[in-house]
Amino acid sequence: MESNFKSGVSEKIDTVVPAETAGSFKYVGRMLRLEGSVVNAGEIEIGGRKLHIIVSAMSLESAVQAVDLAHTIKSAGASMLSNREFKPIPYINPDQMERETAWFLDAGKAIGIPFIAEVTAMKNIKKLARQADILQVSGRDMQNFELLKALGKENRPVILKRGSGATIEEWILAAEYIMAGGNKNVVLCAGAIESFEKYTDNMTMDLSAIIAVKMLSHLPVIMDLRQDVEKLWMISSLAKAAIAAGADGLMLEVGNDSGQVLTGKGFLELMNELRTIADSMGREM
Repeated sequence: MESNFKSGVSEKIDTVVPAETAGSFKYVGRMLRLEGSVVNAGEIEIGGRKLHIIVSAMSLESAVQAVDLAHTIKSAGASMLSNREFKPIPYINPDQMERETAWFLDAGKAIGIPFIAEVTAMKNIKKLARQADILQVSGRDMQNFELLKALGKENRPVILKRGSGATIEEWILAAEYIMAGGNKNVVLCAGAIESFEKYTDNMTMDLSAIIAVKMLSHLPVIMDLRQDVEKLWMISSLAKAAIAAGADGLMLEVGNDSGQVLTGKGFLELMNELRTIADSMGREM
């Protein structure tokens, strides 16, 4: 199949954006940069020909476990490690969050795989920017505008996840806050949105957002298929569909044999399946 990608950068896309919308996207808009942009994080380029698989762990119990996971996913072809997305529950021990982040940072350095750290507070930005290769903003912080402005002043790529109740326009405008501050290395992260469908626990994976954002913006887009996927057996099909829709990467979660997340064996099997889809789309893994 003929590739849609040349020299690692997506071809120009003809798009029609309403004038009132285009006027709001001064940095993010496709009208200003018809060729898709590529975000660099060390030797990693997000937005080019290569698809990037980012993996987090459902829970970590030791530094050794973090190293083992980093080795496993890198050997399977994954590009990056990420700490898990911590839910806003007051009973979560903040010390555990810091321990898991430290374990992954050390594992990433030991194995030679980049690490993505979630930023939850402005006071942590400077520290994490020195340690991690990429910073991530969760969906619940997507409209924390002071946090976004502060990230705009950092020299670190930022992954910005869409809030589950946010519109696509609100999501893109949130990226504007970061880029307006001077940080042009932004990756948009799609995920599940709130819906009325009880079968998927009132959350629906919005694959159409990938297509829409590719038309509206020049920024790379990845898809988060972690905790918001209610049915484990859906992950494989959703991952393939996201690649077919044009995603530049996927976020997956690996854990024990709990039936809630991919096991190590399930992850390896999925990676083999995704390579077939990537090849058919003219992408690499």
